[in-house]
Amino acid sequence: MDATDTGAVARLADLLARSLETGTPIARIPANACITSPAEAYRVQDMLRLGPIAGWKVGRKSPTATPIRAPLPASRLHRSGVTLPRDGLWRLEAELAFRLVRDLPPTDRAYDRSDVAAAVGEVVAVFEIVDSRFAAWPDLAPELALADLQSHGALVVGSAAPMPAKPAFAETPVRLVIDGGTVVERRGGNPAGDILDLLAWLANALAAAGKALRAGDLVTTGSTTGLLPLAPGSRAEAEFAGIGRVAVARSA
Repeated sequence: MDATDTGAVARLADLLARSLETGTPIARIPANACITSPAEAYRVQDMLRLGPIAGWKVGRKSPTATPIRAPLPASRLHRSGVTLPRDGLWRLEAELAFRLVRDLPPTDRAYDRSDVAAAVGEVVAVFEIVDSRFAAWPDLAPELALADLQSHGALVVGSAAPMPAKPAFAETPVRLVIDGGTVVERRGGNPAGDILDLLAWLANALAAAGKALRAGDLVTTGSTTGLLPLAPGSRAEAEFAGIGRVAVARSA
């Protein structure tokens, strides 16, 4: 990477850090702060002052697409039932998350699906609240969204169930209710395909970057219900059959 690329990474990280601190969206991205690759986006993430990390988000648009990852700041975690301020984009995604009970440190071989499954203690129902530090969202280059924690706003953590001996998450029924009315009801719904495959990819990608998944980490795996708005004063609840529920409200 040349000096110009390094400068763009630093300048974009500074813009995002200021937006995260002040809550003011980035109205314009200077040409000298534009990045062009996922590798640069991950470098921007590494430069952000996020405080303690509670886990990671990982996802992909299809089973054959390359996954992407972003850290989950502990300061943005909330318990189910919380009412959050109305400000922001307020787009909801109902997701399944894994809570780890053992570390997955760098090793001399790649982790596979069975390795990571053995490290999962429980499966958790969560809502991710999507937000962006860019005023132009959603009209962004993918690298900019990735640098911005893949548009992470908050995570609402619901109830959980022990990791099943024979997981079949692609068939798990999910129901999303907003203000008492069902808006999504289906089996599965995550376009990524096998979410344990996603977890294995994440463990290996972090190890290659000199990082690691740790016991206690939460790992979200992408939306099963699409990306839906929640109006001011509204309440949403999602239920994953046999796993758990999660609820959140937006202040009026």
